[in-house]
Amino acid sequence: KTLPATLTVIKAGSGSGTVTSTPLGVICGATCSAEFPGGSIVTLAAAIATGSQFTGWSGTCVGTGACTVTMSQAQSVTANFILAPKPAAPSNLTISGISTSQIFAKYQDNSDNETKFRLTLEQSGPRQTFNFDIPANTNSYVAGGLNRNKSYCGRVVALATNTMSDVSNRDCDATK
Repeated sequence: KTLPATLTVIKAGSGSGTVTSTPLGVICGATCSAEFPGGSIVTLAAAIATGSQFTGWSGTCVGTGACTVTMSQAQSVTANFILAPKPAAPSNLTISGISTSQIFAKYQDNSDNETKFRLTLEQSGPRQTFNFDIPANTNSYVAGGLNRNKSYCGRVVALATNTMSDVSNRDCDATK
């Protein structure tokens, strides 16, 4: 008969997250070790918390994918989490009305780790908010679907995995 074996998970680094096992046993946050039948195969998965990144496993497992452990003896795995680097805020935002339903936004991309930008335009009277997601590594965008002869004020932020920059300066103009 094969004896049970203990799997211990250690969370390390400046970030945070949870580690769970299949079959169920480890729910690291609360329980960071569990006993499994000897010879069983256990798979660990890491889930990042907001503002963190998972940088990989060390110990019994390596890499950033799922960690699979054969419980032939006691095993120890470390899950490494870091704080996600905050992207630099865009700057020099200018907003220009270019038609009855469009605003042209131009800004300086100061970040090298954004996954996208988000332009937020606020319409005055009646107040409405419009959000536009813009691809990474761009510095301008034509926002459409807006209302005629309305004033809009906008800001832009850079988004990255689980974090975002500070907001840009605010600028305003009106559709034609």
